[in-house]
Amino acid sequence: MEMRISRFKLFTLLYLLFLSLILLTSCGSAGLLEPERNVTLSAGVTVYIDEIPLVTLPEGSVVERIDLSLSSKIKSLYQSGRLIVFFGTASSPTPFPEEGYASARLEALQQMAQFIHSRVQSVETKLNTTISTLIEDQNTKSEAFAVTQSVLKKTEKLFVDVRIYGGREIVWYRYHKTGELPRYGVVILYDPYEAYLALMSNTDFRAAFEEARQKLPADLSKELETGLEETLGLQE
Repeated sequence: MEMRISRFKLFTLLYLLFLSLILLTSCGSAGLLEPERNVTLSAGVTVYIDEIPLVTLPEGSVVERIDLSLSSKIKSLYQSGRLIVFFGTASSPTPFPEEGYASARLEALQQMAQFIHSRVQSVETKLNTTISTLIEDQNTKSEAFAVTQSVLKKTEKLFVDVRIYGGREIVWYRYHKTGELPRYGVVILYDPYEAYLALMSNTDFRAAFEEARQKLPADLSKELETGLEETLGLQE
């Protein structure tokens, strides 16, 4: 009897190992985990990527896809204390999930824009205090206020217009409560480094930023550069 149980356990372990190898091979080739059978999560279950806790989804959520190609980026951001994700959810009265996911994505991007807005306000206050402290001449002070505010407002506008955001969709999920329309969710990873590169690749913004730096004294020019990095989350 003990021998039979031992062989059964051995067979079970070998079978599970075989399935695991198939799953790892399929995920590594495409970079996306798309379960053949949708994974339903109970309340409070956290989604991990490379052993890093990423998100906790609502009760009964069904995970449609997970982008595993960003594992190294997620790990790097997590280790540097800059791992930030944004959620978006939306219901759709149509039978087409694509519409629900598109609306959820927009909501997540709006949350990202709000994040940048709050940081712009904080940085603007700090820069205004610095300008008031360092510059005595009223005309020079007014010009410094104008050029720094212009750069920060341009930064915010690009995020609000969803032209630059440094974000990547990493988790797609859905859930359905009795008596309600199905809801679709998208989780977006925010990468401040990618956001900075995208911002500086925008010709109009780069020109305005360089012009502002030329108009400011050297110390304030450096403060503006630091302020931009703080706005994007590269510095605290």
